[in-house]
Amino acid sequence: MKNGYHVIEKGEDSFPKALYALKDVPQRLYIMGNINVLNEFSLGVVGARNVSEYRKRDCSKVL
Repeated sequence: MKNGYHVIEKGEDSFPKALYALKDVPQRLYIMGNINVLNEFSLGVVGARNVSEYRKRDCSKVL
């Protein structure tokens, strides 16, 4: 762990297996939190830093 986060390279055992299905697999991940859950069911949310109120409500329905 470095500066409060983990750096995981493609090919390491802890690299999430599901990411290998992507067309453009990331070479490196920077992760904060428990890396032991990376291969369990998960949901990723990517969005803007300045999210609108509409999208906040939209996202809260899913999460």
